[in-house]
Amino acid sequence: MIRRIHLGPWLFTFTLAKTTKVIGANSQLGKDEHILMWDFDGQNYKVIKKELGRMQYVYDLPEIRIFKTSKGKHYQAWCYKRTSWWNAKRIIANTTGVDEGFYRFGVFRGHFTLRTSSKNGQKIKLVATLPSHFQADCCEFDLMSWTKYETLR
Repeated sequence: MIRRIHLGPWLFTFTLAKTTKVIGANSQLGKDEHILMWDFDGQNYKVIKKELGRMQYVYDLPEIRIFKTSKGKHYQAWCYKRTSWWNAKRIIANTTGVDEGFYRFGVFRGHFTLRTSSKNGQKIKLVATLPSHFQADCCEFDLMSWTKYETLR
């Protein structure tokens, strides 16, 4: 529920929503170094897999892991390739079907964030690995920061 109150030139907005606390990983590896992360909501799995394969081919990326994050059409993908922030934004922006909010908030914050913990009893499950001839040059242990945050149920 969202309530809006106008008082002269001011707008006050109040939101009431059920939330849950989760843990997520941020894409930053170091100064101007990031891994590639994608978030997809409402997209068909086969379309996601094909699009990530296209990104892998176009940008010579190492393996990409695709995870199902909850019931319905909710997926995320990880690629352990060190890249500049500018290049990470470019690759994610060129991926058809990426959640617009994920991209917008990532650009605003200066890093992308993906949930890594369960949400509403739904565990994240690996559903596919897209193999590659290129080797990963980092891993999850290289990530600089993890974060606790609240998200809608």
